Amino acid sequence: MKTKKQTNSLVSVKSFADTSEISRKIAEDYKNKDLVDFSSRDIYLHFRLKGTKNSIDICELDIRSNKEYKNNYHGVVGFELDSELLEQLSEDLGSYFIEMVNRICKTANVILYVPINTIESKKTYLVKNINNLRIVNISEIIEIKTNKNNLTAKK
Repeated sequence: MKTKKQTNSLVSVKSFADTSEISRKIAEDYKNKDLVDFSSRDIYLHFRLKGTKNSIDICELDIRSNKEYKNNYHGVVGFELDSELLEQLSEDLGSYFIEMVNRICKTANVILYVPINTIESKKTYLVKNINNLRIVNISEIIEIKTNKNNLTAKK
């Protein structure tokens, strides 16, 4: 039986290199444990957002095009946020991004990946403005074993 939608996560990472794989493993784990109502073609989507409106628009269009049986995308969406976008959070572009993420959060589970050196005030701003977002340590949601292809998602 499916439970309520999982919490959205804000994760600091040293590198964006494995974040797509992490998003995939989390989506697979949620699906295997029947925790989320997946009703879209792809169980996960992953995007690298740059500090431009066009980047955000393309991302949202891609997410909307992945809906299948319902009016919105249902799955896991990972976003890599570059420093340029993070610097603009309190400006119009940041508000535009947050509005888009909050629309996506209504039906999808969102994971925001930020560089590990992101200042706390930026993380706090995201948590305060994005629905049901919490800061998590990467080890809280996935076990990373020595073989980097052996990632295991946690509940």
